[in-house]
Amino acid sequence: MKTLKKAITTLTMVLSVVLFAQAQENYNNFEVAVYSRAYETAKMGDNNWIQPVWDEISRQLKVDKIYLETHRDLLVVDEATLLKAKKFFESRGIRTAGGITLTVDESNNF
Repeated sequence: MKTLKKAITTLTMVLSVVLFAQAQENYNNFEVAVYSRAYETAKMGDNNWIQPVWDEISRQLKVDKIYLETHRDLLVVDEATLLKAKKFFESRGIRTAGGITLTVDESNNF
């Protein structure tokens, strides 16, 4: 009886590890990177904003990396917000990097 319990416990642990590893896998043939404009990055200091947005994105896409834009137009994202966003994504296994692009005035949301 002890041997059977030990075997079941071992099997359960192995299956848990395998299922966890499979759940963590992203796509096989490519990686996905997304880009966050400074307007959205600046909101990432607020967990009430970032959590539901990220939940919606990650339900539809397996993201490997996110570029966090640091400034756009006259908006500069403060360091504390960038560090909080970076921690949020890295705790979920998402790589982060800074992003800078050439743009025209997009203060009207486009």
